[in-house]
Order: sequence, then C-alpha cells, then structure tokens
Amino acid sequence: MEPKMLTDDMRMFFIHVNDIENGVASGTFMNPIQKEEIPFHNLSDLIAKIDAMLRDFKEQPMENFTPHLEPYLNHPFFSKRSRYFFFIHIYYMEYGDWQGSMRYSGCKKAVLFRGILELLRIMHEVMGAQGVPGILSSGYQTAPILKG
Repeated sequence: MEPKMLTDDMRMFFIHVNDIENGVASGTFMNPIQKEEIPFHNLSDLIAKIDAMLRDFKEQPMENFTPHLEPYLNHPFFSKRSRYFFFIHIYYMEYGDWQGSMRYSGCKKAVLFRGILELLRIMHEVMGAQGVPGILSSGYQTAPILKG
C-alpha cells in the first residue's frame, strides 16, 4: 500500500505554551482533525506527539478523518490565554524531518523552517526573547523550502 498524502488539516498544529519552568516549556496543542487538546511536558514531548499523530494519520483510511473546522474554531482552546501561542503548518515530511512555516503571537509574517531542529531553535528564541523586540526581525534568514 502506497503512503497516503496528508491533507492541510492534518498538517496544522495550534500550540499553547502555558508555562516555562526552569527553561522547560509545557502546555497543550490541537489539530483540526482532533477534537481534544493534547498536553505536552516539554518541546521534545510536543514533537514526539505531533510526529506520532502524523504517522497515525498516514496509516488510517482517509474516511476516518473529518476536519472539525467549525467546532474547533469555537473550541475553548482558541479563547484561552497562554504565555506563547504558535501555529505550525508542515508542508513537507521527508526522512523523518519536517519543513514548513510557523506563526507565533506578535508575529506578522510566517517564519519558514527547514527541519525540526530549526523549528525548535526558533521556538526557543521566541520564548527566550520575553519582550526583546527584533529577535526574529526581517533580517532573519532561512533557506528556501525544497519541493518534492
């Protein structure tokens, strides 16, 4: 059986970082396909859970998945406050890595990332900035996202 292509809904993740204790971020995340928030205890846990969810989406029949757009837009997840809010859209998944874009609270443009490590580095920079303007200013450069 050939691997299934994932829809955009399957590759979008909304992340609330609610707490940072001793440099460790924790919170919850959500995906349009899932109805519930999923907790994470650190960024490695977040990445592992997103990766497992993506693998699960690839293995199950497409008819098992229906985006819950209206319910998720009205979900309490989107009205709660958090220290940091991230929106991650994964464009490509290859060789166990991701390429995509990320938006975060206070960001006017999407920031591209070329891999999971770069995504984590950007998230650390955003959370470490704590009010320092220009941490990811327009001078921030990433390599273009490769197609195919």
